[in-house]
Amino acid sequence: METPNPENIKVATENFYLDPTHIKPIPSKLLSFLPEFYGYNRTKTLRLQESKELTVQKNVNLFQVIEGVSPDYAVIAQKEANADVLEKFDKIFKQDFGLSLSTLTDRFENRLQNIEAKASEAEVKASEAEVKASEAKAKASEAKAKASEAEIQAKNAWDNYYTVVNSNSWKITMPLRLMGKFLRWFIYGSYHWLTFSPTSRPRRVIRQKMINIKNYINTHQRFKYITMAILNYFPHIRARLKRVGQIQFLYDKDNNIEIYQHLSPNAKRIYIKLKKDIEEQKRRGEK
Repeated sequence: METPNPENIKVATENFYLDPTHIKPIPSKLLSFLPEFYGYNRTKTLRLQESKELTVQKNVNLFQVIEGVSPDYAVIAQKEANADVLEKFDKIFKQDFGLSLSTLTDRFENRLQNIEAKASEAEVKASEAEVKASEAKAKASEAKAKASEAEIQAKNAWDNYYTVVNSNSWKITMPLRLMGKFLRWFIYGSYHWLTFSPTSRPRRVIRQKMINIKNYINTHQRFKYITMAILNYFPHIRARLKRVGQIQFLYDKDNNIEIYQHLSPNAKRIYIKLKKDIEEQKRRGEK
């Protein structure tokens, strides 16, 4: 027995009545009751003529729910028979055919739940972004306040400096400040002169003169031979004089700062290698 399926909303409310021979739609459960009433052993409802694409489609819209249910259905029935005969048709009677209204509504509900879940997730992310934006705004305001405070402090410091340097007391005490500066320079220079420290000018001048003399002797073989013959009797003095040309590499003669200790490890390696090459070259010249 086959008939239009009133489970399809569009069929039940519109298409069914387009055929003038149709009187009233019959629900599948009511039609299944008829063979059961007449003594059939079991019945099965087969939903027919549904869209094959819709059968495997997971996300459905409302229009598909309304008109996507199988538009027709049929009821098949089986009489009482031996167990081996009934067993052959068990698979068919246990299988579902077609699309029911509950199947499509479940798919539609799942789609709505997924949409709501994504909307909730987006709302949470939006809230988090709003919180971060508020925090960033607060930090920006704090930074702006600190910048304004620093600007005020700088302005106050400049105003104080301007007030001081333009005050009468600053102008009156200028000779005293100049005298103090001169005294500090004089005391510092006198100390280095008297102690003959490595950074004192006399010691630097003498060192440079000794280096010039040493270079002059090294370029004149006659003087070099005589000098080496004399210094052989004084090995300690010879060793000291030999180091004179090496000391200059430890100082920056323009600002009297020991530069070796400020070099990078790679620069120190280059410096030591260069120093060894110079010493080796000097040894060859002395020989």
